Amino acid sequence: MSLISKITGKASNKSEDLNIASDRLFWKEAIDSNLYPGQIVKLSNYKMLEWIPSSPGRYHTNDARFERDEAYRRHFEKERRKGIDPKKGRFIELSPGDKRSMIKGGLGSLE
Repeated sequence: MSLISKITGKASNKSEDLNIASDRLFWKEAIDSNLYPGQIVKLSNYKMLEWIPSSPGRYHTNDARFERDEAYRRHFEKERRKGIDPKKGRFIELSPGDKRSMIKGGLGSLE
């Protein structure tokens, strides 16, 4: 699921730059196709890293949010069945299936 190919705006002669101050806002604009090829986008308050996700912006999609929520829900349900209070500040150790859901939800990496 590559979001880069979903940018459908047409090239424009507009000289208007876009200044975006958060990761969430950038991906909302990209997913909603509000960006156009050749547009200058200024990213304020960003730290650029060399890590490249498998699908940029996946984290901000509704499907990804669903996958993350389901992974947490399943994990905490298992904890409750075992009689463990999930609010005790323990580390969360997810099952392989829940880890897969987190990756589909835009968190984690494949090694």
